[in-house]
Amino acid sequence: MTNQNGAADCPAEVLPEVPAPAAARLRQLLDGLSHAGIGVVDFRSLLTEWLAVASDAGRLVPPGLIAPLLDTRDIVMASTDFSVVVGERGRWMARGNPRWARRLGLPLPVDPAVVLRHGPEEDRVQALRAIRAVDPGRGREVLAAVWSDIGWSGYPCLLALRVGLSPEDEPFLESVRASDTRGSRHAAEEVLSLLPGSTFAEQVRARARATVRISRSQDGVAVAVSGNPSQIELRDIVSWTWPADWPAEVLRAVAHTEWADDIFAGIVRGLLRLHRGDDLPPGYRALTRTLIELADLTSAKFPASLDHAQDLLSRLPRDEAEALVIEQLRGRPMFGLHLGRRVGGRWTPWGPRHSAAHLRALAGLPRAEALSKQGTWLGLRTFAFNADLATFDNAHTVLTGLAIREPAIAGEVDRALDTLRLRRLMREEIATPDR
Repeated sequence: MTNQNGAADCPAEVLPEVPAPAAARLRQLLDGLSHAGIGVVDFRSLLTEWLAVASDAGRLVPPGLIAPLLDTRDIVMASTDFSVVVGERGRWMARGNPRWARRLGLPLPVDPAVVLRHGPEEDRVQALRAIRAVDPGRGREVLAAVWSDIGWSGYPCLLALRVGLSPEDEPFLESVRASDTRGSRHAAEEVLSLLPGSTFAEQVRARARATVRISRSQDGVAVAVSGNPSQIELRDIVSWTWPADWPAEVLRAVAHTEWADDIFAGIVRGLLRLHRGDDLPPGYRALTRTLIELADLTSAKFPASLDHAQDLLSRLPRDEAEALVIEQLRGRPMFGLHLGRRVGGRWTPWGPRHSAAHLRALAGLPRAEALSKQGTWLGLRTFAFNADLATFDNAHTVLTGLAIREPAIAGEVDRALDTLRLRRLMREEIATPDR
C-alpha cells in the first residue's frame, strides 16, 4: 500500500488507538464543529481538550478519522498540534498532501521553490518560510519572480519575509509598497517598519513624533493626537513606533484621552508582533499589568480595554497569567471572571487555585451582578469549559447552592454542570483500558 505520493508502506504504529467510546465522541465533535453555527465555540473548545487529553495519554485517532481531522478548516483549530494523535499513519498520509503536511509541521513533499512558483496558494507561505530559513536572498528572488501571479497569498507571503529579514529586502518591499494593492502595501509597510534603517521606518518615526505628542507639566502628563489621522493610521503609527519604555504614567494619561482605544490597540499589536517563541519583548509585563489596572468593563471611553489586556495575558506563562487573574478575582470579581478566558494559549485546564478563586467569585457576586448576563452566562460558561476537573465535587455543591439562592439562573447552572460532566466523561472514555 502507498500513500497519495507513491510513498512506501506506512510504518507500524507504536501507540494504541483510543477506545471505541472515545472515537465515537471524536466523530461527534468533528461533526459538531462543521455544522454547529453559533455553537461552534463550544465544539471547538471540547475538541481541543479531547485532542490534548488523547495526546497526553499517548492515544491515537482511529484511521478513519485522521483525514476528517486533518481536513478541519476551523481557523482556531489551525494552530492545534495533531502530530501525536494522528500517529505514524497520519504522518505517512500527509507526505502525499501538502496541506496536511503543513498542519503536521512536516517538510513539504516537493521542492519549496517549485511550490512557491506552481503550488496551491495556501502552501506558498510555508514554502517561502522554508526557503528564507536557508537562503533569504533566494526566497526573495523567487517571490519577486512570481509576484504578479501570486494572488491573495501575496499578503501572507510578504509577512513571511520577516524570516531572515535584512536591508537587502528593502528595494523589493518598496517596489510592492509603491505599486501594489492596499492589502499588499500594508504588509510591505509592516515588514519595512521592522528594518530600523529603512526609509519607510524613518518616515513613520517622524510621522509618529508629529502625531502623538506627550507633554509634562506641574499638572502631570498629557497625551494629544494631532493631524487628524484615521483609526487605522493611528493604530499603524503606534504599532510601528511605540517605545517599549513608556512609563506607566504615560499609559494612564493615554487612558483618559478620546484616542485611548486606538493607541492601546496599536501598542498591543506592536508588542505582539515582536513576540517570538518564549521571549517577551521589553515592557510586555509592565504594559500587561497597567492595562489590567486601567481596564473598565463599564467605560464608554475605553471599550476594548479588556480585549487588549486578554491579548497580552494569553502570551504570558500560564502560572504568571493565572496569578494576575486571581488578584482580580479577589479585588474585582466581575472583571476577573471575564479576564480569565484567555489564560494559557493552547488548551489546558486552569490550575486548582485559579479554578477555586473563579468559583468563589461566582458564588460571592452581589445579587444584581449574579442575575446579569455578564455575571452568570460568561462566568459560568468560562468556568465550565476551563475549570480543573478535580474541583468538580466542590463546584457541584457551590453552583447548586447558587441556583437555589437565585432560581432565575438555575438553567445556566445546569448547563455549566452538564458541560463539566461531559468533560469528565470524555477523559474517562479516553483513559478506558483496552479489553
